[in-house]
Amino acid sequence: MNNTSFDDMETVKLSTSENDFVVITEDFLVSGMTSGCGINKDQFKILGLEYPAPKGWKQSLIGKRISKETAEKFIALKGVHKPKDRSSILSQETNGTKPLKKTESINLTHRESIILYQLVKNEYCNIVAALGNTEESKPVKKIYNTIMDKLEGAIAKTID
Repeated sequence: MNNTSFDDMETVKLSTSENDFVVITEDFLVSGMTSGCGINKDQFKILGLEYPAPKGWKQSLIGKRISKETAEKFIALKGVHKPKDRSSILSQETNGTKPLKKTESINLTHRESIILYQLVKNEYCNIVAALGNTEESKPVKKIYNTIMDKLEGAIAKTID
């Protein structure tokens, strides 16, 4: 029996829990605005809008779901005028999440490898459907492609 080894595979937390998302409301948008200035360029960008924002931008966002991390960054950017300061906020991790880290290797049979591949693929589809085709979905797609390449390579090694 051939086994698949996933040495040094990166751990990635992918979740589609309802608690991981925020629905954009007018109150939410107003809470991120500064009086007289509105929303800054980076706030528009993380909400998936171009800058300057098109007419009707507020209504186009109401009801859409964004990650809690994006919502927290949107609020944190309120009133931050210097691009350097905004860049610092955008690069920070929120919710105490830690960067990806290496883990121990695991050994899977060929059948287990294929099941894992299918589960990852299904979870990815759920996540992308929840995010839509936005800037926010690009990093998810990149992580997914990396994982799928590793899984496909490992599965190929188990075939005689």
